[in-house]
Amino acid sequence: MLEYAVQGARRVAALDAAPGPFDEDARPMGVCLEIQHAEARNPHGRRRVRLLGKFRFWLVEAPRRHDEGFELGRCDAFFDEPLPPSELLAVQAEGEEGASPPAESAVEAAQLALCLLREQVSQLGEGGRHVFHSRFGDTPTLGVGQAVTSASLERLSFWLLGALVTDRAERQRWLGSVDTRARLVHCRDRLQAAGRRMVLNLPGAGSWMSPGQSAFGSLALLVAIVALLVAKAMGLFEGGGLRSLGIGLSRRAERNMEEAMVLQQLFR
Repeated sequence: MLEYAVQGARRVAALDAAPGPFDEDARPMGVCLEIQHAEARNPHGRRRVRLLGKFRFWLVEAPRRHDEGFELGRCDAFFDEPLPPSELLAVQAEGEEGASPPAESAVEAAQLALCLLREQVSQLGEGGRHVFHSRFGDTPTLGVGQAVTSASLERLSFWLLGALVTDRAERQRWLGSVDTRARLVHCRDRLQAAGRRMVLNLPGAGSWMSPGQSAFGSLALLVAIVALLVAKAMGLFEGGGLRSLGIGLSRRAERNMEEAMVLQQLFR
């Protein structure tokens, strides 16, 4: 599929649909991705590509299987509803004396969300900032060198959504939404509620031992680290000490421990 796309329109699609026959009433949703860069194959026959999301779509017919094994299908693109001009102003006009203050515009919500996100990035160590920038690119700057438009705010809202840890159900809800302002406010509220608690979508952030999970999770992480230091001082890690005492970790616990250790490296 990759070779076919690179030689053609350089676009692929990621479809969110359950396996099985095509169901028109279910309106399967997907995202069109443009191949920006494709590296040469490595000795293992794999190649890395950089993708850029272009638009969301609804699948409108059952896909057809290509001779090379992948599927082709027709789709209808959809976008957010255009924002009114008042939502594109950074400073709204003041109302009459005694009137309630004007509502926050979409631009103002976006500016605050970006400010809060930069504060989160500043808490990372050099390695963490490198991982963040390699994964999400440079943090966007709103209105610098270009006009703020409804389309630019839509792109920014999806960038913010991707940069934050979000469960699958919530992410799908906002991917299907056509309300740019609501998506920006949601990201702003997530960052405000987090404060200094890390909510960036970095490797290991989904672990229960991540300091971004909750205050209880941070306490559990501290207790776990202290326990590990004590166990190491007692020599329990030498010669299978924990195993000899009948203490073992499940695969899930070991994976959580590994993810947490990866995340801790990002703060160095």
